[in-house]
Amino acid sequence: MRIGILTFSHSDNYGAMLQAYGLKSYIRSLNNQTFIIPYAPPYLVGRHWLIPYIPQADKWKQVKSAYKSTICNLSTIIDFHRQRKRMKAFRNKYLTNNAKSIKRAKTLNHLKIDYLIVGSDQIWNPDITLGLRKEFFGVFSPKISCKVIAYAASIGNDVLPESYREEIKKLLENVDIISIRERSSIPYISSLTSKQITDVMDPIFLLSVDQWKLIESIPCQYPYILVYVTESNQELNNFIQELSKEKNLPIIQIKRNKAVSLSPSFKWNACTGPSDFLGYIHYAQYVVTNSFHATAFSILFHKQFLIFNHSSRNARLKDLLFNCNLENRIFDKSLATTQIDNPIDWNQTEQKKEKAIRYSKEFLQRSLAINEEI
Repeated sequence: MRIGILTFSHSDNYGAMLQAYGLKSYIRSLNNQTFIIPYAPPYLVGRHWLIPYIPQADKWKQVKSAYKSTICNLSTIIDFHRQRKRMKAFRNKYLTNNAKSIKRAKTLNHLKIDYLIVGSDQIWNPDITLGLRKEFFGVFSPKISCKVIAYAASIGNDVLPESYREEIKKLLENVDIISIRERSSIPYISSLTSKQITDVMDPIFLLSVDQWKLIESIPCQYPYILVYVTESNQELNNFIQELSKEKNLPIIQIKRNKAVSLSPSFKWNACTGPSDFLGYIHYAQYVVTNSFHATAFSILFHKQFLIFNHSSRNARLKDLLFNCNLENRIFDKSLATTQIDNPIDWNQTEQKKEKAIRYSKEFLQRSLAINEEI
């Protein structure tokens, strides 16, 4: 049987690309006719262009945003192109095997597949996809004959704005089997459909540490404190600098995002690819982040880590920490820098995590009608 995976594989984002690799690799170990659909619509990939394209209702706001981003990209043009090159190389080698990208959703109706897996990542978050996109619910015109399975799909928050309720309710009718990434979203999704809803682990947990080591790039220097943030956070900035002084360790920040402003004194690498991202986390002495996937890999690699709350996307982080018995890794300013050195009972964490991973694998095998010893 042929299994196609539709996800954010063409987004130049570490987490998006690595979760796609994890899902493809695991399912391919069960069925070698598994492939990632090379879907690269402009509304998703355009944000990574030299002159960014991110459609918005407010056209003036869209122009201003594109102008600021273009100036930033031009100011770091060498690093910009180096990083784009590394992202493309990883995608071609590990995800799509140089397959020609599909730019329009209507072209997807030519797929010859038995199963369509939509997910993981925030494929049902209208803030990311600029509205709910039918293709991420397996809705094509004309309709194709295949079973649609949502694996670890995410809406980004516990609920969506009320204006999306009827639309997502109708789209969910097309999804045969539904699993989501955030346990806290189950009540909301369940209110939209009579189908059973379950929560599963992010695809990166479907692979072992040894499997991830095979594709990592080892950093040139260590030890160090790694910081990776997805939005500015002055409290995090202050914490990192205090920790650096106390531990006498340099700070490395990867991919300094144009929207993120941390101390210019930090050493930073803006041209890293997904393999570098893995290596930097694996060999870090400490990891400080507000990123879901940086947190997830810190858990996989058993790092001393601390996370800071994101202003709007904390549900997935909290659910991940709950599944791994690590709720105490959220920053508490009353504990200062001592919190990051608090010992972690990795045996207890592994027991709880492995139970969730086993369930996630069994879910995929049942959904795909595959019998396999785990």
